[in-house]
Amino acid sequence: MLEDNTLLKSESQKGWILLEVMGSCLLLSVILMALQSQIREQWSAVDSEFDRQRAHQKTSELLIMRAMLQDQTWLIEAEVKAKENFSDQGINHDISRPNCHRCSGVELEQWFNSRY
Repeated sequence: MLEDNTLLKSESQKGWILLEVMGSCLLLSVILMALQSQIREQWSAVDSEFDRQRAHQKTSELLIMRAMLQDQTWLIEAEVKAKENFSDQGINHDISRPNCHRCSGVELEQWFNSRY
């Protein structure tokens, strides 16, 4: 009789251990899902901040280039087209950098746009 009770207790304990392990795995999966969601949101915030800083830098450098060239309308058409392309497609097209030591005109515009 004593052996039957110990055998029943042993099997009962195995069931509880299995239940505790399953509960722990479930809790771990919930924690990992929450962490993944937070990391995804943080990465999105970092990415949007990087895009904002890049746009600010481009605007600042464009103002400097306009002051150096003494032409306040330089690249206005290209700027409008770039904004339209970016908002329509959400992608930034790579522009090849010209091979000029002293760039002017279209080559200067192409050089400036190739930086971003």
